Amino acid sequence: MNPKQLIDRSVQAWQSGDETAFWKLLAEDVHYEVIGTTRASGTYKGRKAFFREALLPMGELLAEGAIPTDYDIIAEGDRVVLMWTGRGVMLNGAPYNNSYCWVLRINDNQISSLKAYLDTALVDALFNQQS
Repeated sequence: MNPKQLIDRSVQAWQSGDETAFWKLLAEDVHYEVIGTTRASGTYKGRKAFFREALLPMGELLAEGAIPTDYDIIAEGDRVVLMWTGRGVMLNGAPYNNSYCWVLRINDNQISSLKAYLDTALVDALFNQQS
């Protein structure tokens, strides 16, 4: 399966309810960078570090995690750009509707690097939400 197909299938599975479909593709030693200056921004070396320091803390602030409602994929060789819009709900009931552009590198059917561009003001609102 080529890199574009790999990512497309994982996003389709995510949309269908398998929230782990995409995250299972992260290599154990993935280089994961989140742009900006939010609490989740920074560079994470490895899947466990990203989950522990960013993904799980953000997930604990959501009543409903963001699920892709629409997406587009551009691919060339081992590089894939995944642009997607996610819809979720914060614990305080506010919508968490974010837009993302992820630049991925695929090696051996795994994501070896990911650079995430997103609405950082919304991430700040997630971390600073009032109930």
